[in-house]
Amino acid sequence: MKLCLFFLLLAFVSAGCAGQREPDADAETSAGPGFVTRSLNIVRGSPDRIEDVGRARSKSIAMECEVTPSPVKLSETRRLDVKLSVENTSGRIVTLHFPTAQRIEIQLVGSQRGVVTRWSDDRMFAQVMGQLTINPGEKLRFSETISTRDLKPGEDYEIEVFMPGQANLPTIRKPVVLQD
Repeated sequence: MKLCLFFLLLAFVSAGCAGQREPDADAETSAGPGFVTRSLNIVRGSPDRIEDVGRARSKSIAMECEVTPSPVKLSETRRLDVKLSVENTSGRIVTLHFPTAQRIEIQLVGSQRGVVTRWSDDRMFAQVMGQLTINPGEKLRFSETISTRDLKPGEDYEIEVFMPGQANLPTIRKPVVLQD
């Protein structure tokens, strides 16, 4: 009990001392972590080992998309199978933050009409913020289908696949080849 009170008192004293000091005009304004933060990092690990892709760089994520069948015969094909692979190519844990429970978005875009079909249009997602943690070297695979009912012969189409809320990750575009 006395030990707990000692650590609590120590935390308040160190926080109070830091608040009383006035910064120099020439000194840098970014201070490093305090005593308490450094002490807690011994227990929970350093935050430097985690990279937040949603807020930082995306060099550590490799994305690949596969669309089948190709070429597409509209008379025989009712839907396209879309597979997205997301791989952490870095040596750090990567955390992706999402605004909802949706993890990927697939759009079928026509050259003359814009977005023709959106995969998420007929689905409901929980309106809960979430995150996805990917370990170093880990590869995640998402597999979904999108309807071809609105495709018309003679028009050029493209599949766009991206992860919502991930502005630093690329949108993958694949042409859809139509066959008569």
